[in-house]
Amino acid sequence: NGKVTAVGTGTATITVISKDNEEIKITIDVTVEIYFVRYEYVGSVIPEGVGLPAVGEYSSGDVVTVEGNPSAEGYIFSGWDTEDVIVDAEDKFIMPEQDIVFKGSWTKIPEYKVTYEYIGDIIPTDAPEVPGEAVYKEGSEVEIAVTPSVDGYTFSGWSTEDEIAIKDNSFNIHNDVHFVGKWEKIPEYTVTYTYTG
Repeated sequence: NGKVTAVGTGTATITVISKDNEEIKITIDVTVEIYFVRYEYVGSVIPEGVGLPAVGEYSSGDVVTVEGNPSAEGYIFSGWDTEDVIVDAEDKFIMPEQDIVFKGSWTKIPEYKVTYEYIGDIIPTDAPEVPGEAVYKEGSEVEIAVTPSVDGYTFSGWSTEDEIAIKDNSFNIHNDVHFVGKWEKIPEYTVTYTYTG
C-alpha cells in the first residue's frame, strides 16, 4: 500500500521491486515527532514551596497518565483540567499530534477566630483568665471553653449572638465567633438570734 512503519529512530534502508523487476534501495532517516505535556497553575493564589510536575515528552499514540493532584496545608487544589484532550476515568489519554497543557488553581481555606470576653460590672478578682483567641480553618470542629467557677459567684455560661449550631458543647466553624459570659455575686444573708421575754 506504499506505507512503511518504522519501529524506531535512526537510518533505515527500504528495498522495493519495480514493475521491471528491478531492485531499488532507498536509505532514509527515521525520526519521531515529540510532543509535550505541560502543567500550569492559574490564578494569584499559589502555596509557597509547591512545584509543578515535570514536562512530559511523548509520541503520538502514547498512553499518558495525568499527574496526581498536589496538596498543601491550608489550601484546596481544583484538579488538573485541559481542553486539549479527553481524559478517561483512570486519568489517562491518548497523546495526539500536538502539545497538551493541563491547568489547575488553588484556593486558600478560610480561617476564623474564636474569642471570649467577660461582660458586666462584676468580675471576681480571682476569676480565671479569659480563654485566648484561637484560629480555626473553615469547617473545623471547635469545642467551647470550659465554664469557669469562683466561690461566691455564679457564671452565666458562654453564649454568643453569632450564627453557630452547638451540639455536645462543640460546633463546626464557618465564621468568626465571639463568646461572652457574665458573673453574678451570690447574695449573702445574716441570720441572727436574740433572747426575748
